[in-house]
Amino acid sequence: MAYKNFRCTEIIEEIGEELRRVRKQKKLTISHVAEQVSAASGLPVSNTLLGRIETGERRIDDEIMEAICAFYGIHSRDIVIAAARKHIQRLSEETAGDEEQENRGASLIALFENLNKTGQKEVLSLMRLMAYMDAYKIRDYVVNEEGEITETEE
Repeated sequence: MAYKNFRCTEIIEEIGEELRRVRKQKKLTISHVAEQVSAASGLPVSNTLLGRIETGERRIDDEIMEAICAFYGIHSRDIVIAAARKHIQRLSEETAGDEEQENRGASLIALFENLNKTGQKEVLSLMRLMAYMDAYKIRDYVVNEEGEITETEE
């Protein structure tokens, strides 16, 4: 499942920002990256697509994410973790003073980092599925005080 239809409350913008940061750190142009990733992977990666991904205007499919990260010589997990940290930081700034909220975010990142590769993939898939369901109003859900996910009453 891809990152399609993630709203800005998800981490699509931060993933794009992290990909841009790595590209600029490596002093590469969008056109060079698009050309090389497209040639190496056979995926249709254009300058426009890459630019829109980096600005958070376009979702990034898993295959394209993996191809870009392979070209950069990094693991996609590192991009997702950095993006999640940035997103949590932004949320923390919005809820400044709510120490419990900040601690929860840091705990979630630590738990994710300690999972094995399979566990991390399962968590990412679950996050995408929940975002997909939310975006299409297929099902409304909440996380209760005990951390359980339950459907909301309509």
